[in-house]
Amino acid sequence: MKMDTLFEYQPATQELDRLLEGQSLPLREWSRTQQRRAELVQSEFSSLDRSFSIGMWAPVMGYAFFAGYQMAISRLLGARYSAKDLYALCVTEASGNSPALIETMLLPGVDSVEGCPQRLLHGVKSFVTGGELVDKLLVLAVDEQLPNGRKAFKLVEVPVADLSGQRLRTTTLPALSLVPEIPHCAIGFDHLPVSSDWVLSGDGYDKYVRGFRWLEDTHVLAALLGFLYSVGRYWQNRDLVLLSLALFNGVSSFARSPDSGSSSVVIYGWLVTELERGLLRLTTDVIPENAVLARQIRRDVALLKLAQSARERREEKVWRNWQIIP
Repeated sequence: MKMDTLFEYQPATQELDRLLEGQSLPLREWSRTQQRRAELVQSEFSSLDRSFSIGMWAPVMGYAFFAGYQMAISRLLGARYSAKDLYALCVTEASGNSPALIETMLLPGVDSVEGCPQRLLHGVKSFVTGGELVDKLLVLAVDEQLPNGRKAFKLVEVPVADLSGQRLRTTTLPALSLVPEIPHCAIGFDHLPVSSDWVLSGDGYDKYVRGFRWLEDTHVLAALLGFLYSVGRYWQNRDLVLLSLALFNGVSSFARSPDSGSSSVVIYGWLVTELERGLLRLTTDVIPENAVLARQIRRDVALLKLAQSARERREEKVWRNWQIIP
């Protein structure tokens, strides 16, 4: 996105003061407002550009994270995505999130009244981002047991907002220490009837889940940088504004990278490292009026460390393939 065009979508100074002084909507209403705002951003702009532009309107880092997460899902689903709904990708179970550990099943069912075949969804997902705010769940389920212990998967779009609770069991989880504004829940499916049009085409893991981590990483980072750009404006801190814009220029290059190719992996890692270093410097010894927000930022930027060990392993593999070994 051209920066001069980007500035057309930023909050005015008065709106920015209201946002960052705690006068914001609850997360669900804020998210819906931002989804409508994203539709106003010209279609030729990438989903990363739109993530940054929505992040500029976030009152806290948690809201920006959730906006980037929703934008990543919109990129994942393409034309199937509905801008009026909030989504969660549901993979994690009590034993973990690797394919071998997934136990939620898409079982054979019975014909519906209209004669269309149905399946039954059965199992428990232990960590649902957005919790009970979410309208649609994208549930990874085992479709078939293959030879040698392998599994075939399907991704099932469950319109949970339209269903009664009879075959759904929802358990609200305690707030996390990071981005506590985002609720989470566990949800169980007790032989929930699944219409055939809920089941997405292709293998659920290979086609959707495997590539989502890259979409989530990049879109969340773009949204966080949009938030930090607005914080820099609010604080009248030129260094924070420049850091946010410079790093976003790097992130925006990923719009041309549909997946985590080798160079993209190491560039993303460098961008995250530079952001962490810059924020440590720029949020220390701030004026008293900015101290609470600075503490929140230092707390929540640790989100970027959640998958750090796996990312560092991927980066090291790239460097070794390039034969650059210090």
